Amino acid sequence: MTEARDLLSGIVGEWQGRYRVWLEPPAVHTDCRSMLHIEPLLDGRFVSGDYDWASGGATEHAPSSVEGQPQTGSFMLGCSTAGEWQMAWVDSWHNGDSILFSTGGPEPKVTGTYAETWGWRTEFELREPDHLVITAYNITPDGEEQIATEGDYRRT
Repeated sequence: MTEARDLLSGIVGEWQGRYRVWLEPPAVHTDCRSMLHIEPLLDGRFVSGDYDWASGGATEHAPSSVEGQPQTGSFMLGCSTAGEWQMAWVDSWHNGDSILFSTGGPEPKVTGTYAETWGWRTEFELREPDHLVITAYNITPDGEEQIATEGDYRRT
């Protein structure tokens, strides 16, 4: 549990970096600037993160009216005393009006399900005290994984 609390406290702060989206890897669909603000909740047992980015173009999921438009997302992340990581995530472009709930462990990697049969795994990696990478993978109903998003941030 100490390692989890160390990671949670270690990612609190102001971050800026690049946000990338892959719709059909290996081609990058979006590569834009992003700001991330993470603050502690309930004496550091959880963190809340808010970020922004801009969509890179029209797709099946996002009409041309949002092409290049500002997007936002938020997450709440924590780890239970049993070592289960838990996250609730929303994003204005990725999941519309749905909340994605994800769990995992013992590493800070959580997986949720959307559209009934698809998976979404999010990984938090504090590579250095001032370098945070948040990577997400789409998981097909057949279990095939492909990179979907990556936020590569430096502390400001």
